[in-house]
Amino acid sequence: MPRHALSSLAVELIQNIAFYVALDTPTIRPPQDLLNFLLLNRHFHSLLDISRNSSLYSRIFAAQFDTSAIYRRFPPSALTAPVFAAELKRRWEVLKRIRAKSWSLRWTPYYYPRANMIEDLMTIYLMFTESDGRNALILLNFARVGEWLDAYFKLIMTPQYYDPKMPEETEETALWLWNCWFTLDYEKSMTEPEGHRVRFEFELIPYLMGTWKYPHAYAPWHVRHLPLPPPSTLTSSMTPSTSSDGQSLGVPLSLSPRPTSKAFPRGYLAHPQSSVSSVQLSVPLAHHAAILLYMARVSDRPAFPHGVQDPEVLPDFFLTDEQLLQQAHDQGTFPSFTTLYNNSDVDLSSFTNRDPYTPSYMHVRYAAIANSKRWDAEFARLVTCRDPFLDTPGELELGLPASMRYKYTPGSFSGIWDGRTMIITADSFHQILTSPDDQSLNLLEDAFKLHALQSWSITEYHFSQFLSPSSSTATPIRPGHPLNAHLPDKLVIEKTAAMWYDCQSGRQRWKDGITVKQNGTTAFYEEISSPADGETHALPDTSAASLPILIVGHAIAPPSTAPEEGLRRFQAGSTMCGTIRPWDGLITLSIQSSEPDRFGSWIWSGYLVGGGLGAGSTNSPPGLRCAEGEGNFIGRQREPTMELGRMTWEGVFCMSKRL
Repeated sequence: MPRHALSSLAVELIQNIAFYVALDTPTIRPPQDLLNFLLLNRHFHSLLDISRNSSLYSRIFAAQFDTSAIYRRFPPSALTAPVFAAELKRRWEVLKRIRAKSWSLRWTPYYYPRANMIEDLMTIYLMFTESDGRNALILLNFARVGEWLDAYFKLIMTPQYYDPKMPEETEETALWLWNCWFTLDYEKSMTEPEGHRVRFEFELIPYLMGTWKYPHAYAPWHVRHLPLPPPSTLTSSMTPSTSSDGQSLGVPLSLSPRPTSKAFPRGYLAHPQSSVSSVQLSVPLAHHAAILLYMARVSDRPAFPHGVQDPEVLPDFFLTDEQLLQQAHDQGTFPSFTTLYNNSDVDLSSFTNRDPYTPSYMHVRYAAIANSKRWDAEFARLVTCRDPFLDTPGELELGLPASMRYKYTPGSFSGIWDGRTMIITADSFHQILTSPDDQSLNLLEDAFKLHALQSWSITEYHFSQFLSPSSSTATPIRPGHPLNAHLPDKLVIEKTAAMWYDCQSGRQRWKDGITVKQNGTTAFYEEISSPADGETHALPDTSAASLPILIVGHAIAPPSTAPEEGLRRFQAGSTMCGTIRPWDGLITLSIQSSEPDRFGSWIWSGYLVGGGLGAGSTNSPPGLRCAEGEGNFIGRQREPTMELGRMTWEGVFCMSKRL
C-alpha cells in the first residue's frame, strides 16, 4: 500500500495498527517495533508521539503490565492516560537498565548513580507487589532480576562482610532484602550453595537480631491508639509517655515518622505535566524481610547432619538427593531431618512443569508473586502509616479516599498457627550490652541462637454492643499497660454465647463469643472465626479508651510432620491474650507459659505480612506461585519485666496459618 494511502487511514485505525505492532512479540519486551512505525512519515510521528497521544501508550501499558492493583490502590482521578504513558516510558527504561547491569561489573557511582539504583530497587519492589503474573514474568525473564540481585549482593553488600560495625538501615538495603524475599522459592532455598548461604546469612544477622537498632513497627508498639494529635496540641495527659489509661510508661516515646523513599522525588505515578506531588511511599522495614529470609532458610535446613535418617519419616534405606526432592514434591512436605546441601548437580528439569513449592506445616510461606491482593495491606502501610501524627498522610497529597488507608480484615488472625521463635542467649545479650559498638556485630554473629517450635490455636473476637448485657450502655473494655499487651489487670474471660434475632430468617440464633468482665462491667465479644466471616463484619468503632478487638489462644501440640528439634518453649496449657491496633494492624499478645518457673511470660508484637502459597490458579501464568492461603505472622518477642524504652532481651518469631 502506498504511503499516502496509509496516511489517509482513519486516526482510530492507525492507532489500533500501532497498538498491535507494539505488542506483536512472542514475549513481553519494550515496544521497539513501534519506533519503525513512527518513522514511516511525519504524519505518523506527529499522530503517535507520546506527548500527543498518551491514550495509545496507556493502552500499551495496560496490555503489558498488571494494573488491577493500581486501580484498587489509587483513586480514578489520579490514573489518567498521561500518567500511564509516562510510567510506561519510565518503567521500560528502568527494566532495560536492570537487564544491562545484571551482567555488568560497573557498579561504581560513576557508572551507576545512587539515585538510579534506588529507583531500580523500588520499581522492582512495587512491580512485585502489583504482580498478578505479568509483572513477575517481566522481572524474572526480561529484566533478569535474579542475576541483578546476586550482582548487588556481590558488589554492594559483600564489602560489608569485613566491616565490624552494625550497618545502618538504608533504603537500598531494605528494598534489596525485600526483593530477595520476592525471588526466593522452595527450589532456590534447597539448592543454595553452602558458601553463598553462609555469606548471605551474615548479611541478614544484624537486621534480624539487632532488635535494639532496627524498628519492627511503623509506630512504637506500646502506643495503642493512633494517630496521635499534632505535637503542638499534646497536653500532659496526652503525652506519649503515658498509656491509654493514663498510666506512666516511665519514658518518653520516640514517634519520629518513617523515612520517605527517595526513589520518586515527585511521588509514585505523578502526572508528568503537573507540579502537584503524587503519593509518597515510606521505606519498607528491613527487619521484616530479614525475618522472612532467615526463617525460610532455617525451615529447610536439617536438624542434624545429612545421612542421618528418622524412622518415622524416611524408609529403611537412605535416599538420594533426587529421591528426596521427588518425595518432597509428591508428599507436599520436605522432612527437615534431611538436606540438599550443595546439590547443584541435581537435575531439576523434570520438576519445572509441576509445583514444587509446597512446604510442610512448620515452613515459612514464600511470597505471592501472582496475586497482588496479598500485598494491598503492605502498600497501604507504606502510604498511610508512616507518620503517627497524621491520620492518612496520602490524603494531604493526592486527595486519596478514606478507602485508601490501611484496613484490617476481621477474622484474619483466627486459626491454627505453626512456626518458631528465635532468640540469642541471655549471656550473649549481656555481653553485647557491655561491648564497644565496633564489636557488636561480631558478638551477634557468634552468639548462640535458641530456636523453639510453636503451635497455637487462636480465635479473634470483636466487641458487639447489640449482644452485650445492657446493650444501650455497654462499651468495650478499657485498655491497660503495654507490658500486659494493653490488657487491664484482673480481666475475667469466659467462653459463652449470645442470642440474636436474624431478620432474614425471622428466627433467633446463637452467636459464639466470650464474656469479658472488668471492674464490675460486662461486655460480649463476638467470635470471628475466619476472613470469610469477617468480609461482612465491620470493624468495631475504635477510641483511645477502648479495646474493640481481643485475641485469645492456647498452645497445642505441633503437627506430626514438625521436626523434633529445638525447645518447645510453650507447652500445651500455655495461653495468649492480646489485641490489634487498627491503625496499622499491629498485633500485640501477652503469653503466659504453662511452666512459669521455667519460661515465665512474654510479649509478642508483629504483623500479618502478605504472601502465601497454593497450588496455583487457572488464571495464573505457568511457572508462577499463586497465593491461596494466608501470609506469615512475623515480629518480636520480649520479656515484660524490662522497662519500656530500654534496650531489652528480645527475639523474633515467624508463624504461618495451617491451611
